[in-house]
Amino acid sequence: MTMLVQGATRPSSEHEKPTLANAGCVASPALIATAEVPPMKVSEMEITEEDISQSTKMEVLGPAYFASRRAVQRFMEHFEAEHFKPLTDKIVKQTTDEIRDKLWDDVATFFLSDAESNLQNNMWRQVEDCVQALLGGKEWALKRYALGDRYDDKAIREAVAKHIPSELQDARVADLEAEVARLKSDLEFYRRNR
Repeated sequence: MTMLVQGATRPSSEHEKPTLANAGCVASPALIATAEVPPMKVSEMEITEEDISQSTKMEVLGPAYFASRRAVQRFMEHFEAEHFKPLTDKIVKQTTDEIRDKLWDDVATFFLSDAESNLQNNMWRQVEDCVQALLGGKEWALKRYALGDRYDDKAIREAVAKHIPSELQDARVADLEAEVARLKSDLEFYRRNR
């Protein structure tokens, strides 16, 4: 009984060598060249009586398993780990280059952009907080910017007083009148309900 490894083709002549390519395998030509693998004859890939005998002990595997294992072991005994080094070096270099490029893109796109945005927002918030503190009458802001001697505070006080628009003054008067009305209402309520 003569069988070929699945996917293999018979050589057209006895002198033609079976190769990994005609056995359906893909391997780097450089890898094969460095291994100095002697030619494998088609007869070495056939199922033998010994393969059939071994398969009777392990029916799940079958004779083809033992024939292919024998052929692969014979083929692989000529390879050393260093034969695969150029292949792994190429894969590692390509992978690390891709990772480096992706990481750089992410750093440039997201990290630097986020840092710039965060710094801008922080500075903007600090200015807003100072202005609100000053306009809101916070003691620290008034002492620092309007009531001290550090920033020519007399000129600042004069400018603030001069530039307060009448709309703001009218709105403040309306706020105070509304507060007075609420307090009067509360006072009357408490007097009635004592």
